Amino acid sequence: MKKLFLLLSTCLVLGAGCTIGDEKIKITGIEFVDPPRTIAVHEEYELQIRHFPEDAPAPVYDIGTGNQSTAIVADGMVLIGIGVGTTTIMAIVNDTDVFAECTITVTDLIPSEIRFAEREISIQAGTSERLEYSVIPSNSTLVDLAWSSSNKSVVEVDSEGQVTAKAMGEAEIMVEVVGTQVIAKCKVTVLPAPVTGVLLSVDGGEPMEFGRASVLVGRDTPIVPVLLPEGTTTGEVVFASSDNGLARVEKRGDAYYVIANSIGFAEITATTKEGGYSAKCEISVKDIDAFATINLSLSQVFSGIGLTNWMEIDFNTNVGEIVTINKLTVTDAYGRESFDFVDLPGQSMDKLTMKLPIESSNIWGWYAEIEFTWKGKQYLVAKLVL
Repeated sequence: MKKLFLLLSTCLVLGAGCTIGDEKIKITGIEFVDPPRTIAVHEEYELQIRHFPEDAPAPVYDIGTGNQSTAIVADGMVLIGIGVGTTTIMAIVNDTDVFAECTITVTDLIPSEIRFAEREISIQAGTSERLEYSVIPSNSTLVDLAWSSSNKSVVEVDSEGQVTAKAMGEAEIMVEVVGTQVIAKCKVTVLPAPVTGVLLSVDGGEPMEFGRASVLVGRDTPIVPVLLPEGTTTGEVVFASSDNGLARVEKRGDAYYVIANSIGFAEITATTKEGGYSAKCEISVKDIDAFATINLSLSQVFSGIGLTNWMEIDFNTNVGEIVTINKLTVTDAYGRESFDFVDLPGQSMDKLTMKLPIESSNIWGWYAEIEFTWKGKQYLVAKLVL
C-alpha cells in the first residue's frame, strides 16, 4: 500500500524506460546518498538518491517533507531549512510503493562573524552613542549577543550596544555571540566634554553658582571649581577677588585655597577660559570666636537613689583649630551653685565634652563661659540657658 505523506512534491523525469526483450526492469529499492543529519535555517543541500538495481532506468520521484514549516524540497532535489525543528524527508518512486526516508534536524543559523562599522570611535564625556555593527550572515536566526567593557569607569555599554562615556580615557568594547568564539572589538576613546558652566564649593560645602561662605581668618580654606557638565575634569579656571588684601585665591598643585588675611568681606569669582562661564561667592572672613560654641544640656534622671540633675557641657571650635583653655566657669544664674574647672587651664584641644551632676533643683537658668587663647590672642565664648 502506498504511504500517504505531507509532501511538497517535485516530479523528476530522469530517464526513459528500458526493456530487456519484452520485459521492463523494475525498481526494487531506493536510498538517500549520505543525507545530512542537520542543516541550518536558510541553508540549502542538494539531495542525491540511488536506485536498485542500478542498471534500471532512472525513475521519477515524488519528494517531500513531513513538516514544511521545518524544511522543504524545491527545484527538484534541493533541501532548504525553513525553521528550527525535526522532520522526515520521503522520496517515492512514481506509481510504485518503493520509497526511502530519512530524518533531518534544522538548527538556528548562528552568526559566523560580527563586524563593527568602525573599529575605533571617539565620543565626549557625558554623551551616549550606539555602536553600529553587522552580523554575518545577515539572515542569521540566533543572534544572542553579550556586551562588555574593559573599563566601566570610562565607558559603560548596555545589552543593545549603547555606550555611555563616563570619564576621560580609553576602553575596549567587546561583543560576543553567546556560546561561541565569535567576537568583535571596538576601541572607544572618551574626550573631555565642552564646559557648559562652573560652580564653587568652599571648604567641602555644596557647590553653588552664587552664594556665601564663612572662612577663618589666618587659615587657608579649600575652594573647588566644579565644572559642568558633571564629570568634566579638564578646563582652566581663572580666579579673581574684589579685595586681594582681605582674601584671595591661590593655586597649589592642582588645588585652590582661599587665603584669608583679615576680617571682612570679599567677593571671589571663578571664570572658565572655555566659554567664559562664571560663579561667585561672597566670602565672610571671621575670627575664631565667630565659629566657636559652648552649649549646656540639662536633664533629670530617675534612679534607685531618687532624682538626679545632670549638666552636659560641650565646647567646639567648629573649625578644627587647636586652642589653649584658660578658664571654664559654669554658674547658676540665681547664685545657688557654681563650678570652676581648675584642671582645664593650659590644656590644648579643639573640642571638649563634660558631664556632671548638679545639686540645684532648678535645671534652668545657667550661664557658661570659656576663655581660650588662639595664635597669641585671647577669646571668650559664653552661653546662657534660661
